Amino acid sequence: MNKDEILRRSRNENIDGDEREVLLTKSAENNGFKAIAILSGSLMALGCIGLASGDVTILGIQMPFDILMSLIWFIGMGVECYSKYQIRKKKKYLVYLFACFILCAGIVIKSLWRYFL
Repeated sequence: MNKDEILRRSRNENIDGDEREVLLTKSAENNGFKAIAILSGSLMALGCIGLASGDVTILGIQMPFDILMSLIWFIGMGVECYSKYQIRKKKKYLVYLFACFILCAGIVIKSLWRYFL
């Protein structure tokens, strides 16, 4: 191989950045997700014990604050489980994803049921 071919291959391999940049980006995204999960989980807990309350209206449908925070938290956990399954290929993450999906569906059905009654 000549020098130009080596440089071309190196550029193609590092198009998304070198390994350090990719690792730092993933770490930052992971830290950001953890912060959102902690925040929404805390707000969900505060809503469940009655320290935070109120209704939120989304597309004309009123939803209690704690239910909305629960929905956001379970969607976030579902995304995390799916990402981990894609990387690690362990079936336990599919089970967790399925559980998050069922809980999210239950929250939506409960909110819609309340809206139509």
